Amino acid sequence: MTGDTIGCCLNFRNNTAFYTRNGVNLGIAFRNLRNAKYPCVGILSPGGTVGANFGNRKFKYA
Repeated sequence: MTGDTIGCCLNFRNNTAFYTRNGVNLGIAFRNLRNAKYPCVGILSPGGTVGANFGNRKFKYA
C-alpha cells in the first residue's frame, strides 16, 4: 500500500529470510537458503525511495 514501509532481512548466519511491513515482522519466509543470493528491488511509482543496510548496522524494523 502507498506509504507502507517494507523490510526484507537475509540472515546469512542461519540461512533464513523474513519480511516486515510497517515494523511488524511477518515471520520466516524462507529457510535453508544455502545458494548464492542476489537481492533486487523494483519501484513502479515515481518518487519511491529505497534504503539498504548490508550489515553495517543492526536491522531496523521501521
